[in-house]
Amino acid sequence: YAQAEQVQTLPTLTVTATEELIAYKSGNMDIPRTEDDIQPYTIITKEEIQNTGASNVSDLLTKLLPQATSIPNDSGSGFTGTTSQINLRGLGANHTLILINGRRAAGMGNRGTAESTDQPNLNNIPLAAIERIEVLPTSASAIYGSSAIGGVINVILKRDYVGTDVSVRYQDTLDNNQPTTTIDLVTGFALEDGRTQVLFTASKKDQDDLRQSEKNWRNMGRNIILKNNPDSLLNASSPPAGDLVNLRIKNADGTYTAAHIPKGWNGDINNLGEGYSLGLSDGMSSWSGNTSIITESKTESYGLSLNRDFTDQLNIYFEGSYDKEEGKHLTTPHGYGTVTYQANNPANPFGRQVIVNYPVNWADMGEKAYRRIENETKRIATGFTFDLTHEFIISADYAWSQADILVNYPRRGSNNPGAKTWTADLNAGLVDLIKDTTTEGTDVITKYWNYPKTQTQSTL
Repeated sequence: YAQAEQVQTLPTLTVTATEELIAYKSGNMDIPRTEDDIQPYTIITKEEIQNTGASNVSDLLTKLLPQATSIPNDSGSGFTGTTSQINLRGLGANHTLILINGRRAAGMGNRGTAESTDQPNLNNIPLAAIERIEVLPTSASAIYGSSAIGGVINVILKRDYVGTDVSVRYQDTLDNNQPTTTIDLVTGFALEDGRTQVLFTASKKDQDDLRQSEKNWRNMGRNIILKNNPDSLLNASSPPAGDLVNLRIKNADGTYTAAHIPKGWNGDINNLGEGYSLGLSDGMSSWSGNTSIITESKTESYGLSLNRDFTDQLNIYFEGSYDKEEGKHLTTPHGYGTVTYQANNPANPFGRQVIVNYPVNWADMGEKAYRRIENETKRIATGFTFDLTHEFIISADYAWSQADILVNYPRRGSNNPGAKTWTADLNAGLVDLIKDTTTEGTDVITKYWNYPKTQTQSTL
């Protein structure tokens, strides 16, 4: 018999490869970073973004970055609305640099002051359009300047994506008080055997408001004050806000009496309610149940990316984006507060000094019941890369961005015609607030407050 052939078994050899990110070749005009970088970078991948269930970039960074100490302004108060204000390491948003594809972008500014050092709004960038986020949570001022003392966040958008991805997200509170619906579309395709790449992204988000009356937090806080330090509320120099008109009446001996005007009051000063009425107001008040914890808003975003390899060495690209957010919420007007009636005021039936804290029906305020916020961002970038040799690349780009924010809110101020007559009318007894304003109504807001607009525009 022939001797059996000896077969030698070789060990299995597995070959793996990973994509190497090349500087300036993926739309990112900064040096690509990894977690193995010489500096302590944190990389948030698109898979991590998808798995967090976050609704926007601020929410994402709050969940994943312990160094992100900022609290999102979901109520829409102030002059920056609900735009993102990222604060790394507690050093302030002005010292946290935000880049988009490695480029600076126009900041939202604040109260009519357009400053390029202010951050761009990341919350309107759809999460589905983001490839990854590179975070350097340490000082990088030697590279980027003083705006990067707190750190750097570089948002890298998708490019060279082939396929279509549609996602629909619905989220709500457990008691169904604040539904939010988000629809994202990402679609990309290649032409000319891959020499031309086209990517389009779109996103739409509808967010309902969450009001104070839908949570018990305000009442819980006030009850804690009444339990531990009641004098700070009940014996303060001005009456607190509540659901009815509260009065602090000066007595002849210099002491004060706390009272409130009951519902349907007939004007009899001997028929006042005892003490202050401290419930949440159904109308406008600094203690209203209708003001927002989270504001109602509508957001839409669009993005387009084109890049073409004209030769094996030359690539020319273009990218542009547009996003807009509109929000509104019931608000307490600027300049609203307590009103003091002196003893000789014709509208004062007590003949003694009275300080009044009054709620106003929302219907009596008309359009001035709302604070409206609109922010808009436009961004374009174009450029080319040319592979001079295997180790050297020539790259040039041009980027332009513009950010607009418009805030419309009720304000008494001092220059509008109504505000100029406020003091004279009050002293003449023409402003009557010693009544049940919740039943009889009052035109005090529509008559003496105006509705100005504050616009901020930044271009970079």
